[in-house]
Amino acid sequence: MFFERFSALCAERGESKTAVIVKLGFSKSRLQHWSEGGDPSVEILQKVADYFTVSTDYLLGKTNDPTPPGRDPSDIYIIMRNPEGVTPEEREGLVEYLKDSIDVYINARKREAERKK
Repeated sequence: MFFERFSALCAERGESKTAVIVKLGFSKSRLQHWSEGGDPSVEILQKVADYFTVSTDYLLGKTNDPTPPGRDPSDIYIIMRNPEGVTPEEREGLVEYLKDSIDVYINARKREAERKK
């Protein structure tokens, strides 16, 4: 399962499996080991999970929820999991949208507090 998930995450990012392995500082021979059903060491598993911002359980197929522990699935960090795939214009638009959303939320909370007075 690890290799399938690893491959899918690489494809999602538009990166080759070999490129990711090299970026993470692992030997290219790891790909062969994983493609034959071998699992990564705990250290490698955690590095891969951190790189893709997913949980180790997701990589191992123990869950279909990729959200890392302690993260809300709607967390902007998860939404921006693929920063290389976001254009500067899209990023700027997302930042503006978030600023507007925060302003709306804060104003709604203020109105709610005023009504309770």
